[in-house]
Amino acid sequence: MQVTDNVVNTGKKQYVNDIGDPSKVVHCRNVTADVTQSGLVAMCQQFGRVVNVVMLRAKNQSLIEMDNFKSAQAVVEYCQSNGYVDVDHRRVYVKYSRHQALSDTPAGKTLLVSMFNPEYDISTMVQLTPLIVYQIFGNYGQVEKIVVLPKNASSAQNHNRVQSLVQFSDKEQAEKVKGLLQGQPVNLGDQASFFLDIQFSKVPEITATANSTTSMVVPKGFTPQLLAQQQMIQQISPMSQMSPMSGMGQMGQMGQMSGMGQMGQMGGMGQMGGLSQMGQMGAAPQQLFAAHNQLPFMQAGFSG
Repeated sequence: MQVTDNVVNTGKKQYVNDIGDPSKVVHCRNVTADVTQSGLVAMCQQFGRVVNVVMLRAKNQSLIEMDNFKSAQAVVEYCQSNGYVDVDHRRVYVKYSRHQALSDTPAGKTLLVSMFNPEYDISTMVQLTPLIVYQIFGNYGQVEKIVVLPKNASSAQNHNRVQSLVQFSDKEQAEKVKGLLQGQPVNLGDQASFFLDIQFSKVPEITATANSTTSMVVPKGFTPQLLAQQQMIQQISPMSQMSPMSGMGQMGQMGQMSGMGQMGQMGGMGQMGGLSQMGQMGAAPQQLFAAHNQLPFMQAGFSG
């Protein structure tokens, strides 16, 4: 690649590499699915404090607001030295944004979560229920309510995403979860995968109905571990209606297939206890994904 008079020659095509007018907000292009928000933030933090990040996954772009003009200038000049910057093994092109600042909703206890895949509409692959959303967030804070939002007119431009409101017990927990899980990829086994884009919601208190296909009210003291126990009981209950001989044979097979044989030495829900500890300690999503892979009845986990 050659850079001459602000014209970048990639060998395939040329384009004007105009950095724009100075701004505290930098604009990043070629932010493909391989480029993580944490990678972009790490690159920019070399030059100053990152104030806000907006991931425009549908456009393969990102906006990053720095704490002052000097920091933003340092980011742009660093990236312009080669015409691009390498982030997560991708060439990302950086210039000043036309925005002078990014609007930011004040922190609250309710998060607006966008779950999306830039390559396909995840709603055609899997139905994202409140229970799945709870399995993603419940290990990292005390969730009170969840509402999976219906698709509307605005969804036509962002058809690859499903949105949900997740309300925590207090603002501090919501802030912690947003900082930890923002931009993370989620894997639902072989069904689908997507990224999390998390913002604070303008709705301070959401209205949710218990026992609904689109909303969930989480009882006080309820945890993902109790949910897993309930799911295990529901799986085991039909076996009590089997004949003694056939039931014993099938239970042996199911124990080998689902890891139930380990339950005796692990106290029944030992693996789920491990998940609880990881959530409370703020474990890395990769650890949560590995633990979820050991639990067939827990479908949601983090990857990569």
